[in-house]
Amino acid sequence: MAFAPTDSEIENNSREYLASLWRACRSLGMTEPIPGVSAPADRIDFGLARSATSELTLLAAAERTAGDSLYSAFAFADHDVVGVVALLAPNDTTRDLTQWSDLDAEWNAAVAAAHGPAPSWGMLGEFRVFEALYDRGLGLGDRDMCDLVHRHAPRPGSEAWWTGFDRTEQGFAVWRSDTTGAPEAVTDLYVLAPARQEAALDEWAWAVEGRHGLRPLARYLLQLSKIRYQHLRYEASGASNTPLDESDERTTRLLRELEYTTRHPVPLERVLKASALVDEAQFRPQGLLWTITRQRQLSRSLSLAVANMRLHTPDTRRRGKGTSWTVTDLAEGEWLIRQVEDDRLHLEAVRERAEGVRTAVSALVERELARHRGWLTLIQTSVLGAVLTALTAVQAMQYEVPMRKALQSPVIAAVSALALALPLAVLRLAGASPATRRYRWLDSGAAGLFGAALGWLAATGWGISGGGEPPTAAWTISAALLTGLTTFLGTYVLTRRS
Repeated sequence: MAFAPTDSEIENNSREYLASLWRACRSLGMTEPIPGVSAPADRIDFGLARSATSELTLLAAAERTAGDSLYSAFAFADHDVVGVVALLAPNDTTRDLTQWSDLDAEWNAAVAAAHGPAPSWGMLGEFRVFEALYDRGLGLGDRDMCDLVHRHAPRPGSEAWWTGFDRTEQGFAVWRSDTTGAPEAVTDLYVLAPARQEAALDEWAWAVEGRHGLRPLARYLLQLSKIRYQHLRYEASGASNTPLDESDERTTRLLRELEYTTRHPVPLERVLKASALVDEAQFRPQGLLWTITRQRQLSRSLSLAVANMRLHTPDTRRRGKGTSWTVTDLAEGEWLIRQVEDDRLHLEAVRERAEGVRTAVSALVERELARHRGWLTLIQTSVLGAVLTALTAVQAMQYEVPMRKALQSPVIAAVSALALALPLAVLRLAGASPATRRYRWLDSGAAGLFGAALGWLAATGWGISGGGEPPTAAWTISAALLTGLTTFLGTYVLTRRS
């Protein structure tokens, strides 16, 4: 059995590896379609596998119909997993447990001949289950059975796994040899069952005649592979130390800036720059927010995997040394969930500290902006009030401005344009005007009108200087257009650079 995620990441050859396993099945003679199954026999149709297949979908199915042996395989997609399950059953009752090594060598040779890629970190897991039936009169005690399995196991394993086994409620004796920690690691299971329980063994481990789907052992191993895969990836990610340290460092720097503002005036730009660094540590793909949400998803997926594994955990009694592999698996899953939750709590505490300081920064910025807006409003009101007061005083006192009549119209136009442009100029000089194109057009237009009025005034004043007659309309319009356009373009260029 081999399992991989449905959504393969970039540069992940897990699907290619599963395809090579299918080629190995075909090289062993599994080329005939299985009656009643519509899945292809020559290849795995990964196009049928979606990211979240709600029900088990067969992607390929084939068998070898020769003699008494039973060689059968199928590929499937189930929720977020794709996998290949192959059965090699010679059904040779004249052989002893030495055929385990022969079958293992036969399978290894077929996989090597398929020229597939090496197993990658993208694989969830790979398992090989070696089975044998024995008559009631075998007459072996527990220790003798352990020695027999150890002696005929194709791979010795890294620990003394053979010194104890688990007895299921059906009477199966199950040993497991683990070699974890690398993508090419294969977990071996050895099962001895009474001959009278052959049908029950097939139903538990492989298949039920007339029904398609994963049996309890395959379901259990699939969930176990998910937990192990997440465990390896979690360890490889370096947990959460980097975002913790970085966020606390930036938060501390921002806090120092805030404390300094209580004693000395600090440019708002410095505080905003430090706040931007805190935001970057929060919201970038490797930041606190992303890490917390990913760990929340991880905790949820692990909880589901443990719950599903518990559903398919056989009821066993330990015989001999060691701890039951089902107990070990569940303990590993629950420990990993606690570890992820603990790390998430630390991350959330750091983020809470950062959010508290960011809230203080927001209050400071709002206070400074309110004061800034107050000063701008005061300046604008003072300037416009002074202009309006002067005009009102002139009108109330019936003061006659010593000005020739020809200059009155351009002066009125210039004063009006100044009243329009002056508030915009104050906002621009104070840095409070938005830097968008729409507002640049507004500033430039107001400046152009003021420039046109000044051009009209200058042309008229130059024409009547020395007692001459006012210039013609063509001259004043030309001067107004020239100065207005020049002022408009110059203001637009200057505001674009600012």
